Amino acid sequence: MVHIPGIRNKTSDTLSRHPTGATNPAKMPLQDDVTAPTADCPRSSPKIPSSLLAGISIAPQSEEDDQGLSTAMCAAVSNTPLGWEDIQIATASDDALQDLAHLIEEGPPDRKHQMPPAIHAFFPYRESLSNVDGVLTYGDRIIIPTSLRRTCLDALHAAHQGTSRMTARAESSIFWPGMTKDIAATRDSCTICNGIAPSQPAMPSTTPETPAYPFQHVCGDFFH
Repeated sequence: MVHIPGIRNKTSDTLSRHPTGATNPAKMPLQDDVTAPTADCPRSSPKIPSSLLAGISIAPQSEEDDQGLSTAMCAAVSNTPLGWEDIQIATASDDALQDLAHLIEEGPPDRKHQMPPAIHAFFPYRESLSNVDGVLTYGDRIIIPTSLRRTCLDALHAAHQGTSRMTARAESSIFWPGMTKDIAATRDSCTICNGIAPSQPAMPSTTPETPAYPFQHVCGDFFH
């Protein structure tokens, strides 16, 4: 094999720089490029909260095409494991979240014991809780009912990502008390992830020795 510099390989160099085809080539249709509403997503669909679509890139056909944005949102939701109505129904069937909904309407208590025991875990977050059309939220994140949490965990771990990536993705859109611990347990119980994990695990942490006086180790090593 002989290397020929581009300045000497004139034909290939010229053709690589010469544009071909139409000036404005047609765009390749992607899954998010919805041109018309379907039976599952009519034009009269209710607005979908942005927190449900966190992390999903949505682009209408044009800046003035409101219908394009609406149908694109519907397409994005169709690719998510849960829909808004699914969370509404599950929330209505969750006794603990119904107690939490009543507490949100009445106002947050000042003492933890004033809350039902089933929702004690929500006490630190009580000031940021709200009810949006039957779906409870913590800030701009949706509170997932107990019956749907496994679905969310499976969706987060579908690509076998690590705990940190799963947690970062979850914290952008969903919430429930102890979610980080559940994500870590999902990762630890995955046989595929455990099989491809590094063979050299991290060394256990050691407790540093407490010096008997300030700068004990520095002075001791210096004068030794």
